Amino acid sequence: MPDALKPADFHVLMALTQGPRHGYGLMKEVERESQGGVRLEIGSLYRLLARLLDSGLIEEADEDERRRYYRLSRLGHRVLKAEAARLAGLVELSRARKLLPEGRS
Repeated sequence: MPDALKPADFHVLMALTQGPRHGYGLMKEVERESQGGVRLEIGSLYRLLARLLDSGLIEEADEDERRRYYRLSRLGHRVLKAEAARLAGLVELSRARKLLPEGRS
């Protein structure tokens, strides 16, 4: 079983499912989608992006000469789907153990 993604990595990859984004746009989107639960500082964001690039989960996109844009790679999409399935399994287990209310998956 592959290692779980770090929360910040998961949120960055999720944000990139909506299309290419530049660093600042990713930072704001992650903060919005996580309802403030994940806040990325500029320095840590760019270290995270470099790590995701090195691991092949994201790639640079040619969107604008003034900013570096990033997009989800095919590998990143597969890893993100696997992580979403893993998290969904945890939600179902939590519901079965009465830790969460019954509801939609």
